[in-house]
Amino acid sequence: MDADKIKQLMELAANVYGTGFWKDIFDPNTMNPFMGDGQEKLQTLKDMMNERQPATKTPNRNSSDRPYASQPLYTNENQTFPLVDIIKKDGKIIIMIDLPGINKEDVQLMVNRNYLIVKGTPKSKVKESDVEIVLYERKHGPFERHIMLPEPTDGSNITAKFHNGVLQVSYPRLEQTGDVIPID
Repeated sequence: MDADKIKQLMELAANVYGTGFWKDIFDPNTMNPFMGDGQEKLQTLKDMMNERQPATKTPNRNSSDRPYASQPLYTNENQTFPLVDIIKKDGKIIIMIDLPGINKEDVQLMVNRNYLIVKGTPKSKVKESDVEIVLYERKHGPFERHIMLPEPTDGSNITAKFHNGVLQVSYPRLEQTGDVIPID
């Protein structure tokens, strides 16, 4: 990682988590117990940085004999997966996660107050040793994404449905109530 990327990561961390982010990551005495060991924050930042990177990689193969020679053999390698939409509707937060070609049995879903974690290992439909790959665009292999929720949840009323390759997760918005503080 070069100096510019490190600087971008540090600025992004400060904008998203505040100026004490790096102290929280490396100082176990200041870590928020709801945020685990700080690695989730770091993974989220990596995911956000990956969203800013170009989405292609040129393979180390002679591409002149491929029918799609003008396209890189591997694409989408640096794109965040899975893709996510988050909306607010009728007093709920709704997260739609695209998981094309993946069975719901191959997906795990977890919540940690401020984060939704989706991970899985889809079963390959093709044995790669038996074929020659011409174009490789679809996601293969294990994945994990930490999705920062727009509003925290206590985790008790979350529902998840999987239909046509889209995992829809929803939870009610928490009432923002507080104790009344008398003013002297």
